[in-house]
Amino acid sequence: MIKRLRIKFIAIAFLAVLVILGLIVTIINVYNYSKIRNEADSRLQELYDGGGTYAYNRSRWNVVSNETGYQTGQTVYTSTLWNMIGYEREIVEPAFNPGSDPFANKNKDDIQRSIYVTFIRVKANNTLYRQTSSQNLTEESMFNMYKAVINSNNQKGYVDTNYRYLSLTNDEGDEFVLMMDYSVQISNARNFLVASLLISASGLLAFLASIIIASYFIFRPVEESYVKQKRFIANAAHELKTPLTIISANNEVEELIVGKNEQTEAINKQVLKLTGMVNSLTKLALLEENYKLEKTEKFSLDDAVIDVYKTYEQKLKERHLILRDNVAKDVIYDGDEGLIRVLVSILIDNAFKYSLTFIEVSLKKDNDKIILEVSNDSSDLEDGMHPELFERFYRTNEKRASNIQGSGIGLSIAKEIVMLHKGKIIAEALKGVYKIKVIL
Repeated sequence: MIKRLRIKFIAIAFLAVLVILGLIVTIINVYNYSKIRNEADSRLQELYDGGGTYAYNRSRWNVVSNETGYQTGQTVYTSTLWNMIGYEREIVEPAFNPGSDPFANKNKDDIQRSIYVTFIRVKANNTLYRQTSSQNLTEESMFNMYKAVINSNNQKGYVDTNYRYLSLTNDEGDEFVLMMDYSVQISNARNFLVASLLISASGLLAFLASIIIASYFIFRPVEESYVKQKRFIANAAHELKTPLTIISANNEVEELIVGKNEQTEAINKQVLKLTGMVNSLTKLALLEENYKLEKTEKFSLDDAVIDVYKTYEQKLKERHLILRDNVAKDVIYDGDEGLIRVLVSILIDNAFKYSLTFIEVSLKKDNDKIILEVSNDSSDLEDGMHPELFERFYRTNEKRASNIQGSGIGLSIAKEIVMLHKGKIIAEALKGVYKIKVIL
């Protein structure tokens, strides 16, 4: 039990840190990519507002083929193209000597910003014009990117992975496709993503190692207390068996001498109750010590269920209770048959104690799961889930429970059996019907 609790503690702590760290890494990287995208969109808009070029001088535009994208050999000045599209801006003469590097006096960011490709299709003459600041792009690659943007029917996005584009149409119907190289920024963002993931993974592994070590010291006092508790239960059970046996034997002798009477029957009833409680405590302690089943085998679960509830048929008749059988046939299960029979017996016995008019036993297969349900009508529980019923010594209605034999340990034993079989057990009440559901 302590081992399961320790594992659960480590898992919950690890998952909590994983979720928090995952959110932090996600938010930071999403913000990083969003910043790059917004910056690119802002610069593309700036490029569009500048007439499709950063070279505010008497630069030329190439006339390209509408079908192939290759140059036709014709060029036009920026001022001429701007006149055709109705764009007004002062033309600035070159501020550098012919043959010199136009970006020599710009910083790295400005140079990166200047790696762009602009296509303008003038509506008046249906001619496609192109200008680029890159010497590395081929005419074919630039035209393929242009066609990809046109075919996408999107105003903004990425093309050829590293180019951010903006596609607009002005008031005169001229089409602008502007593309800007953001490979450096995108590469940096990807490197940051990889680095953040590696750092996070390293941190998680370090945290996992530390929490495993720390959990040993955290749970050591709990484990010591739990061991003492189990030792006390075992010793108490052992010490109680002897006096109970003596009391029972003396009571039998008394009945032989003076005959049965109200006092001897009361003593016998209490001895049986205490003996059952001692046996249940011993069984529960043994179940809690086992972290896994020692042996399993395939057996007919429907036959086991039927065998168990048949032992209650006479008791049901005496109390005029109706038994509803909804047990499916040919249900094979791989587990500890002895413990499963104990589980079924506990559930039926619990239903028998608190039932008003009927008990229903249901067994069915649901895909790869087996579902066992034992239901009965009861007036003691409010509608909803009732996990508290599996706590030790829990009794629902003290007034009514005082007239019912039991130690309040049965459902705790049932829960341990289900957990050993890696299953799930729940208790719920709805409209006066109390049901315990076991999923194996």
